Amino acid sequence: EFDAGNLNEADAAADRALAVDPTNLAATIYKARVRMRRALDAKPADPALWRDARSWIVKANRLEPNYAFPLVLFFESYVRAGQVPRPSAVEGVLRAVELAPQDNDVRVLAFGALLEKGDLAAARRVLAPVAFDPHVKGDNPARTVIAQIDAGADLATVRAAVLHSKLFGESADR
Repeated sequence: EFDAGNLNEADAAADRALAVDPTNLAATIYKARVRMRRALDAKPADPALWRDARSWIVKANRLEPNYAFPLVLFFESYVRAGQVPRPSAVEGVLRAVELAPQDNDVRVLAFGALLEKGDLAAARRVLAPVAFDPHVKGDNPARTVIAQIDAGADLATVRAAVLHSKLFGESADR
């Protein structure tokens, strides 16, 4: 239901699952995702909706602290809301890289967080596996960014290169 955009039905299904098992991680995550979608759709933006979504993300994280997805959702909740991620959200996305090192999308998110902090060395370490992933087809924007860092580019130059790359997707609207 969530994938089909039926938020009310997805929310109700999650409620049914939680009624049977209040510790159901998948249902808790769907509650968070439904609320994030509603917060994204709200015009004008409603901070209360984001707080509600984050409360469900925190519940999911407490159910399974070593699961990367809630940590990523928490970080993304700030990015998608157009807010600066809290330090705990940045720590969470960095922990998500440890928990799911094979996930290039998580690495790119962590790279962005470290770039915002101005830590080029750590950002490079997180992004390097994406840059040199043999399974990435075509032009790899991560490789271009790594080459600039290795060539001694300063933070402003790297940030500008990232904005003009497709590292964060087609629109680079981070």
